[in-house]
Parts: sequence; structure tokens; C-alpha cells
Amino acid sequence: MRFLTMIAAAGIALAASVTPAKADVVSVGTNSFHIRHTVPLVVPAERAYTLLTEPRRWWNGEHSYSLNADNFSLDLRPGGCFCERWDGNFVEHMRVVAVTPGESIILEGGLGPLRAAGASGVLVWSLENTGTGSQLVMDFKVTGFVANDAEQWSAAVDYVIGEQAMRFRERAAQLPRR
Repeated sequence: MRFLTMIAAAGIALAASVTPAKADVVSVGTNSFHIRHTVPLVVPAERAYTLLTEPRRWWNGEHSYSLNADNFSLDLRPGGCFCERWDGNFVEHMRVVAVTPGESIILEGGLGPLRAAGASGVLVWSLENTGTGSQLVMDFKVTGFVANDAEQWSAAVDYVIGEQAMRFRERAAQLPRR
């Protein structure tokens, strides 16, 4: 419940914030939405990928059940878990469905309170080298809102994913450039 409240608050905060980098609510329907965040990085994709595989280093713990990102893990194998474990509790946020080392990770499932809303989706984290470093794209397609309230959820989820993309960018900027 605490996480659901945080998601709602994030949606409100979105209205008062400036969206960093390139953010796009690609589409919104009554029971689905598609969001995409693209952020430039100062490091090559290979370095960024290593960081991407460790969400505890860049995910905001305020957007977790335990309020501590150190409790996140990502098991990069077919069916692997993007999980959170603490004090005998656990949450499977998403499941790994595809990995292309150095390039992309594809996850399926529902982040946080999306599960309780009857929704799940596909989250693609992809990296591509550019002339000045690389870029990260976080692309999230979510469907299954049985209450037909996807539009209400889209702004809050867009805010949370956008925040993670920017935190990733900040952490990547601290990595060696070569």
C-alpha cells in the first residue's frame, strides 16, 4: 500500500516537474499505455550495460517495497528474477525473458502496484553507442487494466521510469569513460 501511495504522489509530482532528457508517452488507451525514455550517456554501451545489470546501484529505493534499493537483484538468465528481498519478504517485480549482453535486457511483469491493478507489461532496456558515448532507452508497454484506468496510471509510471532513467544517467556519468 505504501508503494501505491508513492506512485500516486509521483504522478502529482510529475505535473510540477520538468521531464529530463527525452520522455514520451507514446500511447494511452483505456487498458494500456506505452512509455519511452531516452537518455544520453557519456560512457560506451558496454560500460553502461554492466551498470544496467545492477539496478540496486541506480534504482531509487523510494520506489520499492522495502524502501532500500540494496534489496534488488537481477538474475540474467531465462526466467531470471528482477526481485526485491528483505527481512524474509520478497517481491518478483519482473522476469527476464531476453538478454543481449552489452545491448539489451527484456523483462516481463508488473512493477510495484501494477500487479494489484491487474496489469503487466514488457520493459525493454536497450543501449546503443553514439558518437559521444551511448544512449539508454527504457521502453515500457503495459496492458491489462481491468478497471479501464490505464490513463490514470500512465503519468505516475512515466514519472517513476523517467526518474530511474535519470538516476541511471547520473550513475553512469561516474563511471570511467573508457
